[in-house]
Amino acid sequence: MENTEKSKDGESIALPELLLGPIKYSIGYAQQVIQAPQTLGIIHEESIPISARIYERCVTLENNERIIVTERTSVKRPNDVDGVIRITSTSVGWLNHIKLDNALNKIRNNGLSNYANNVCSTWVDSVRYVSEKTPIVDNSDRGLRPPQLGALFSVGSHWSLSNAPATVVMPTGTGKT
Repeated sequence: MENTEKSKDGESIALPELLLGPIKYSIGYAQQVIQAPQTLGIIHEESIPISARIYERCVTLENNERIIVTERTSVKRPNDVDGVIRITSTSVGWLNHIKLDNALNKIRNNGLSNYANNVCSTWVDSVRYVSEKTPIVDNSDRGLRPPQLGALFSVGSHWSLSNAPATVVMPTGTGKT
């Protein structure tokens, strides 16, 4: 197979979320969503070599990321490619991505604690709990019911004072799921 190129009109690709982790902490595990799931248009497609004899499909997306699309279980990401995604008939998932490599390098160079603190600093004034408005007329009235808000604030209060595990007990019908 030789290196082929073509433009793609109207074709898109659904990318799954890009997760860092799970990372083990003393009280459990954490994951960071590096990139939310998204569907992006393909603006260019080519076949690129990943070894001396093997070529894979590489797409350039509307955000200018270059992604190798493969069915293989392992593909080394070339330096000029942003990510490698595995798509089979039953699953879609990232094999690797430059954003994951950058995050892991920051953890190695600066420590997990510093990395976690930097991530947490981006949450300042970003998390808001919306209470439900009754009666519900449309989706803009939807939100959390009073017992759900109470549970969230109780958990936040507990974790502001302690790292110990906690149990939240709520009555039937108050919205645990």
